[in-house]
Parts: sequence; structure tokens; C-alpha cells
Amino acid sequence: MVEEHTEENRGHGRDEKKHYRVITAKKDKALGINPLEKWLSLNSLVEVRSERIMRSTGEISEEVRYYISSSIQGAKDFSSAIRGHWEVENKLHWILDVVFREDDCRCRAGYSAENFSMLRQFALNLIKQEPSKKAIRRKQNIAGWDEEFLLEILIGQRKLDA
Repeated sequence: MVEEHTEENRGHGRDEKKHYRVITAKKDKALGINPLEKWLSLNSLVEVRSERIMRSTGEISEEVRYYISSSIQGAKDFSSAIRGHWEVENKLHWILDVVFREDDCRCRAGYSAENFSMLRQFALNLIKQEPSKKAIRRKQNIAGWDEEFLLEILIGQRKLDA
């Protein structure tokens, strides 16, 4: 079964059109595509065609992405799921890049890039658990200046005065 869905959005100085095409297995039948027998529960193939027009320059860019899934959803449901995934992904990477300057890291040897990435994500999670409403960058700076605040982030409590 093939289902299609199209969405159009305007914002951030551009017009964007996304066309979703989903090929889904029929009920109680396999999709018939299973390269190397690696995806035993493969039920859907998704194609997303994006066209973006920059309003200021008229520049047009096109992109095609493919997804595989064990889910049997419609094209509209897949569009929501894909948007939701990338929204979360973009927010995380924006914070890691802007606050922790992850893209400026020049760790290349062995597993150092993966190790530092894990440490940055761990630090971000600890900072987010601190209950104040301060911005993440502000909390990071305060932790660098104030040892008690750093301890509060690391172990969840301030050092008791002796």
C-alpha cells in the first residue's frame, strides 16, 4: 500500500514544501524487501522530498531522505514522528554546539571524540537537573566561579558549613 502526504510551511525567511511517500506492508504480510535478512520487522519504507526556497534570494534547494520502520502508520503520522524526532535532535545539538562549543572540539585520536561527546551530554543533563530558572550557559559560568554551586549541580546539594 502506498500513501502520500504533503505539507507546506512558511517561516524563517523561507518557504518549504515536504512530500512524504510511505510504502507499507499489507496486513499480516511482509513488505517483501529485507536485504541480508537484517530487518525482520521491516514494515514501512518512507521517502521525504523537501524543497526549500529562500525568499530573500530565490535560491532553491532540494533534498530527499529515506527512512525504514517497523511501524505501520500513515504518511501523515510519519511526518509528525519525523518532525518530532528532528525537533528534539536539533535542540540538543544546538545547545551542545552553542553552549559547549562541540563543533570547535578538535579531538580526533581513538575514541576521544565519542568520550568527550558523552561527557558533554552528561554535564548538560546534570546542569538541566539544577532547579533554578537560570539559562544553561549562566549555570555553566556560575559553576566555574562558585564551588558550592558546582557541588550542587554534581551531587544535588550545597556543601554544609563546618
